[in-house]
Amino acid sequence: MITIEKIQDTSGFLALRQEWTNLLEYCDDDCLFLSWDWMFTWWRRFSTHRQLCIITVRKAGLLIAVAPMVTKPTALIRLQPFKAIEFLASGDVGSDYLTLILRKGFELEAAHELIQALKEKGMILDLSNFNPLSETMKRLTGQLQGSGWRSTKSKSTVCPFINLRSHDWESFISSRGKSHRANTRKRLRRLNDCHNEITFKAAATDSERRRTMQLLVHWHLARWKERGGSTALHRKELVQFHDDFTDIAMAKGWLRLFLLSLDDQPVAAIYCFNYRKKYYFYQMGYDEQHSHLSIGLVATALAIQSALQEGAVEYDFLHGDEQYKYLWANEERELIRQDLFPPSLTEYLYQLSMQVRDELKGIVRSRPHAPL
Repeated sequence: MITIEKIQDTSGFLALRQEWTNLLEYCDDDCLFLSWDWMFTWWRRFSTHRQLCIITVRKAGLLIAVAPMVTKPTALIRLQPFKAIEFLASGDVGSDYLTLILRKGFELEAAHELIQALKEKGMILDLSNFNPLSETMKRLTGQLQGSGWRSTKSKSTVCPFINLRSHDWESFISSRGKSHRANTRKRLRRLNDCHNEITFKAAATDSERRRTMQLLVHWHLARWKERGGSTALHRKELVQFHDDFTDIAMAKGWLRLFLLSLDDQPVAAIYCFNYRKKYYFYQMGYDEQHSHLSIGLVATALAIQSALQEGAVEYDFLHGDEQYKYLWANEERELIRQDLFPPSLTEYLYQLSMQVRDELKGIVRSRPHAPL
């Protein structure tokens, strides 16, 4: 017997914690950003003006699917004249690989039930940062379009990553470009030659976690102050989110918040997670007084070494096509944004407004940037 439940309050979301966590263990799309902990922490900090729209599917009492969604309000200033449904944790904190959560072995019936429930809502689906190769997302978008829903789709970003399978540090660095390989080895040797003590240590206590995060935020904001400002840690609620989540991630054994010190002087911090044998690089900060040592490159190299030592199968730089990532990464995943519109005139008008919005964003992005 199939049962569908629609959860619209925080207490219902809270009650799902253990079932949601267990479900992810049997989900092909499992990742850090689909975890109950990440999404609930986001909800606590960024739920303003949004309403929960979580849909669950159970079969004979067993949770077989979750649609982790929220309803977002109209926003005329952003050319969004209608309410829409989006994934929990969209925007604000940069969640990647968002999707529906389906239990292995139940994918077809679970997806069918979730899609029917979303169709009954009759609202626009504003889906961002998902992997177009995901079978789950292919089912969702394909079935809705087959039912007459209109769609607009655009490339959102890419996630460069390193496939670490069958590698140790030497085999990996040997696979990189000749100049980058030589520069990395040179920088690591120089650090060892010029300093008596080099430590690269992950925070292991709450006080170390707090101190390292404070240093990372300080260095990050200082570095970006003259570069137009940060878009990652520039608001109080963003810093509070990461304080909350690093506390949770440390307790679960996911957090890899590294501090690099030279002769007991902290010079760089790198913020990662190790979730199910995949390293996720989230952010980095370093003291620019040591930039002549290529301290960011060194910290990245040491983090990749740590991932290899732990037996990680992947080091994911997450969204963004910054050039430095491709010095290390040997593959990438494309993430897309797709808006799906129910077959009605008002939603068609919304579709047109979205096209105008995207065109305006394209014009802004095409303007030349001021030199750094």
